[in-house]
Amino acid sequence: MGIYSDDPDRVNLVFYGMHALQGRGQTGAGMAVFNGEQLYIEKDNGLVLEVLGNNRLNTLAHQATGPAVIGHDRYSTSGKTSSKENARLAQPFGALSERFALGHNGHLEYIGLIAHELGYDTSECESDSECLTFVLDKMSEETGDVVESLKQLMPMLEGACTLLISEPDRLIGARDLRGYRPLSIGQMPDGSYVLASETIAFDVIGATFVRDVEPGEIIVVDKDGLHSEKLASDKPESFCLFEYVYFAHPNSVLRGRDVYQTREQLGRLLGIEHPVEADMVVGVQNSGAPYARGYAHQTGLQEDLAITKDQYIARTFIQDNQMTREQSVRLKHQPNRGMIEGKRVVLVDDSIVRGTTMRELISAVRSKGAREVHVRIPSPPYAWPCYYGMDTRDPDQLLGYGRSVKEIRSYIGADSLEFLSLERILASIDPGEEDSSGKRIGTLCVSCMTGEYPTEVPITMSRR
Repeated sequence: MGIYSDDPDRVNLVFYGMHALQGRGQTGAGMAVFNGEQLYIEKDNGLVLEVLGNNRLNTLAHQATGPAVIGHDRYSTSGKTSSKENARLAQPFGALSERFALGHNGHLEYIGLIAHELGYDTSECESDSECLTFVLDKMSEETGDVVESLKQLMPMLEGACTLLISEPDRLIGARDLRGYRPLSIGQMPDGSYVLASETIAFDVIGATFVRDVEPGEIIVVDKDGLHSEKLASDKPESFCLFEYVYFAHPNSVLRGRDVYQTREQLGRLLGIEHPVEADMVVGVQNSGAPYARGYAHQTGLQEDLAITKDQYIARTFIQDNQMTREQSVRLKHQPNRGMIEGKRVVLVDDSIVRGTTMRELISAVRSKGAREVHVRIPSPPYAWPCYYGMDTRDPDQLLGYGRSVKEIRSYIGADSLEFLSLERILASIDPGEEDSSGKRIGTLCVSCMTGEYPTEVPITMSRR
């Protein structure tokens, strides 16, 4: 989340925007401001409120004499995750020269190799984002300009790289040439510009959505307004399908599509493709709710809120170890015996990645007396590692990797299990076009569901 503004509350506005984006990352948080030419950063492990609340936020507001402010919610995809000695991996990162601060959403598998080819030693860097900051800083020493360095660096990058960069007198945003991760432009009532990963951040601070930053586009905001430059590229767009399925906030708009309405429509398609005789449909809160509503509407089954959710437990998918995920599920989801006992229940959730949530949840629902438990998932099995911004690079942690639907069903303990086909999803969200050979050319990355990657993958995965 970033802003370029003279509003004395600009630090608070970024803080509120970061809070709205908390679902994208819960490992760490941070904010960078400029006091004249001096860069000042506050960051640590933890949630936004824990890291930046009270005194730190006041200190940032006092230090922020410059108009550009950026903040970042960390979701770790490389480097150590939550140990105290690695709080340095929280973002934004400050350049060693202190010319800029950088926040990165995505993952760059080969940034170390690129740095080596450019003659830079990144052996002290502990994450891809830290390495990227170091490389951009070194390049800027040679070019004299961060934007010019970005224009040279971005075509070299193969991977997900959505950036916000703050300088003493500029705010810069950029998306990699394939556009894996989202970035949007908003405008405050006073005309100042904000940039954020999702439009939900604009809603909470009273900004109006202007448009998405395009793949390969560099946005610069300064005292003269907003400027744009689009880099030439023949790389096809590869926007992450999982943003629609799970990652994005339901109130956000991605590429012109309302996320909640998109999920509800996928629930309807799931009802067409995989109906089942049952007494009630229960959405796994919160991300499964719109799918359950669509499924219930299509099948005519009653939708019930038979499982309540503890709102104080973080999202289990993006937590950093299996034991924490399992304990969080038990605390988070609480089935109601009076509503479930003796019933045939259809559980609808957005996806099955590691299987932790669904296995524990089915066990809890059965313990409350459910007669049958059927599971319906509005996306295909998550069966392959992601190298573009999800922490799922170890295939052995993925329940769908190398397992049939029957084997997945047995593991989670359901009476039946069905997934929505990828063909129906793409026909609904991204029908694409056909080339001369009749092959569909779409604009979504579905690697985690098909194993077909838009870039080279690590050699260890290739051998698998």
